[in-house]
Amino acid sequence: MNVEKIQAYYAARPHYWRALHIRRWITVFPLLESATSILDVGCGYGDLAWVLAENGVRVPFTGIDLVPEHIAWCRTHMTGPKWILGDIFTEEFPGESFDSVVSICCLSGEGHDEPSVAPLIAKMWRLATRQVILLENAFLDSIRATCQLYPGYIRNTGAGEVLVWLSH
Repeated sequence: MNVEKIQAYYAARPHYWRALHIRRWITVFPLLESATSILDVGCGYGDLAWVLAENGVRVPFTGIDLVPEHIAWCRTHMTGPKWILGDIFTEEFPGESFDSVVSICCLSGEGHDEPSVAPLIAKMWRLATRQVILLENAFLDSIRATCQLYPGYIRNTGAGEVLVWLSH
């Protein structure tokens, strides 16, 4: 993983919490570098797609987000991935599945609440063929309780977040 490139990327984007995001990519990257296709739930400005591509992970990538500005930016600046303006809870993916379904602090955003936890994880599990990765800092008790229903592990990252890895 090229941490210097990631640091330069965030240095040019002052609206991000640079150190926090760099730590998140270092946490998640090893789980995704062998992925064959990825769905990023709550993709924001497509940072995960960028980090993976910059580090040699070039696989079919789909990002979904509710915020029109996020998806518009992604469509303008990153033409390889598929970008969907939509809600993961209502969006259908007919005939599609993804090797890896990932969400990084999606539940922390505005408009999400604790009852969203179980349906989000269930939808991610249904769409994934190999693994679900969830890095989150909100609703941690509900996440721990829900994820115990699936095979995998939950660990604290030491930064007020939990990393959940669920495996089919």
